[in-house]
Amino acid sequence: MRTRTKNFLMFGGVTAVVAGLGVWADARREPPRVVDVLPKGTAVVVELDLVALRASGLAQLRLPGGLDDVTKGCRDGGPLAAIDRLALALPGASLDGDLAVVALGPRVRASAFVDCARQVIGTRGGTAKTAERDGFTLVQEGEGLRGVLAVRDGGPVVLGRGAWFDAVLAAAQGATPSLRGDPVHDLERSKRAGALAIATWSIGDDDRAALRGQLPEPARVVADVRAVVLDARDDGSGGVSLLVDALCAPGTCDGVARWAEGAKLGFAREPMLGALGLGDAVRGARVGAESDRVRASLALPAPALSAAISEGAKR
Repeated sequence: MRTRTKNFLMFGGVTAVVAGLGVWADARREPPRVVDVLPKGTAVVVELDLVALRASGLAQLRLPGGLDDVTKGCRDGGPLAAIDRLALALPGASLDGDLAVVALGPRVRASAFVDCARQVIGTRGGTAKTAERDGFTLVQEGEGLRGVLAVRDGGPVVLGRGAWFDAVLAAAQGATPSLRGDPVHDLERSKRAGALAIATWSIGDDDRAALRGQLPEPARVVADVRAVVLDARDDGSGGVSLLVDALCAPGTCDGVARWAEGAKLGFAREPMLGALGLGDAVRGARVGAESDRVRASLALPAPALSAAISEGAKR
């Protein structure tokens, strides 16, 4: 065997080993979580586990109205089927901007999402513009007033606009600190494994002070709540069970619990909740104080959940 042939085979063998190690390493690498791609200072994060939702009795739920038709070509066997987790995020007082949407999934392919965005923009008569930024492909209609889509192979997918969109993209790139390690958005969220949906709201000191000044005396105890954590789980019968924690300042949880117990009856009588069929669910909620939180649990049985979704779609 000639030396050139031997060298070629050796190079091919080494390349195969390196490629194999790369595949093995990728398989062992922890996939990114929502907190890894959202910036420090985020106030509200609502996260949906789409894998769990698809496997649950709630998988048949569809988007309401015309939105369902516009996105059908993107959903059914299309790029949205590659999304495993979906999050909605709002900035805190230190950040300026609107709602941002973040989607994660190792099967995400940028070209599929770009084609989908072009389709949606074209359906409403617009013209799509594309650009490249730091490994992401960006798609927008016109000047991006309706929002900008950023996507890269393997995710994340980010939809937003303005300074808040830029802040989320910077965190997703690892250029700025993320929510990893955050006591509310990360550590509290990690305790809720198995939930279909988890929402966390971190309330800053300035916001709590402003709230205390705006509320009437009996309700000012609400300003002692520094964060709210909610999770929703499949009850196995087509409904969901909700668990809500209000994280309290030291020594204030009993007062918050007393207020919540009295307030739930008032909430249950609200006309909007009645119209959504949720009055009885709120009225039957159980409330109790623990050392660092007030915990409320309630059940939304399948009939009430279906009625709420149906009524909400009409509004």
